[in-house]
Amino acid sequence: MRVIHFYNGLGGGVHSVIYNLISLNSDNEIINEVVYIVENRNRESFCRFNFDSTIKEQIFYYDRESNLYSQFEKLSKFCHDPTAIFVAHDWFELGMISQLGLKNSVIAFLHGNYDYYYDLYQKHKNFVNIFLCVSAAMKSNLVSDYNCIGDNILHYAYPVKNKPLTHLTHDKISIIFVASSLMDSNKNLDYIRPIDIYLVEQGLYAEWHIIGSGIELTDLRERLGVLNNRLFLYSNVDNDKMDEIYCKANIFLMPSFKEGLPVSLVEAMKNGLVPIVNSWNGSAEHLIVTNENGFVVQRNEPFVYSQHIIYLSQNLQKLKQLSLAAYHNSHKLYDENAQVVEFNNHIKSLAGLVTIRKKEKIYGSRLDSPLIPSYLTKILRGISNK
Repeated sequence: MRVIHFYNGLGGGVHSVIYNLISLNSDNEIINEVVYIVENRNRESFCRFNFDSTIKEQIFYYDRESNLYSQFEKLSKFCHDPTAIFVAHDWFELGMISQLGLKNSVIAFLHGNYDYYYDLYQKHKNFVNIFLCVSAAMKSNLVSDYNCIGDNILHYAYPVKNKPLTHLTHDKISIIFVASSLMDSNKNLDYIRPIDIYLVEQGLYAEWHIIGSGIELTDLRERLGVLNNRLFLYSNVDNDKMDEIYCKANIFLMPSFKEGLPVSLVEAMKNGLVPIVNSWNGSAEHLIVTNENGFVVQRNEPFVYSQHIIYLSQNLQKLKQLSLAAYHNSHKLYDENAQVVEFNNHIKSLAGLVTIRKKEKIYGSRLDSPLIPSYLTKILRGISNK
């Protein structure tokens, strides 16, 4: 059964979800492949998987100035097999399916509980066989607020590699902060400075372990105002090295404005870290019960996070209890074997299904017509943008 995953090469949680679905699969009936859909400006920097040669990988480059219809046609030749099942993670492959009216069965992941993914659903709801929401709250919102029947909208807990139960240090407070791009304003890196000020005022000198790219250590120290011996930066970290960093800490902090259900959160909990995170419109509550296996913050302000950290520093036995609960609950809900089997069952439910679709143009303008050569579209767009 041929399964083609489309991936934009931008890293982050989407990268981890696809990697785990493929690398943890042991079902010989499922033949996974990857087609990278990479914008030209990201040719030199896109994130590739480190699969061995048994996994077929192809790279398709596109640019936003050229004729979209022509590019959709070229992409379709990469996967010209009406029996293959498509796994979509972003707009480009969904645009191809709708505009060309492809007959393949399609599973689409909705990775975030925020507007971008609700809009993606609205545009492509008639072209997707199964939507998988990584957030239970998003599934509920689609059913209740978007008048969806819900039969093809499912909450799916993706697989995350299981971890051995290790004994983290609990004699001092050590905090992990993760963002694929630390300069992404959504991640709220700058919350660390006021949080640390509150902690120091209470006599708590926590260690900070920052994982991500986009800033040098000297600039980070100046920006956050944390003393050198308490601030550590890890850039360009491979997935298999993350556990080594997680074991240096006991608290996982994520004050992002918007998320779905981040893979890094699940990984941290599987390593026994106690999460203190924003609610993300209800997404976090599927995994975290406040004061049982972590804390969900309803008012996303630095002072609120600092109060939870101070509480744990003054109740180290509670920190140990929450750590153990975080470990067990994350393994129960995001088991590496059970969740791969669940995904493969969704794939198998679509085997042999041919979907007749009416072609619909969702992206582009009149310049993206099959009657206009791509080079001419690019020239005309260049003129109009001057």
